[in-house]
Amino acid sequence: RLLELNITANCSWNVSADVDWISIDPASGNGNGTVTITASLNSSGADRIGTISVRKENGTLEKKVRVTQGTPTGAIVPTINDNQYPE
Repeated sequence: RLLELNITANCSWNVSADVDWISIDPASGNGNGTVTITASLNSSGADRIGTISVRKENGTLEKKVRVTQGTPTGAIVPTINDNQYPE
């Protein structure tokens, strides 16, 4: 239920999720860094989808990662689509 997201940056950044079953640590940083994404156990009986957003501190640049968590194993699978989430 863990995923590491490597960030390469020369600025400050923030990371957030649009669902409450995803936690992010750390949620902000400066320069290069690694963020640990944790998903709580999925006991809903259905796959669930969330989006993780990585933003430049002033908000002018953003990348999104779509995360799908299956059941019952709880594995999380990231999908990055630059056509869907342009800079």
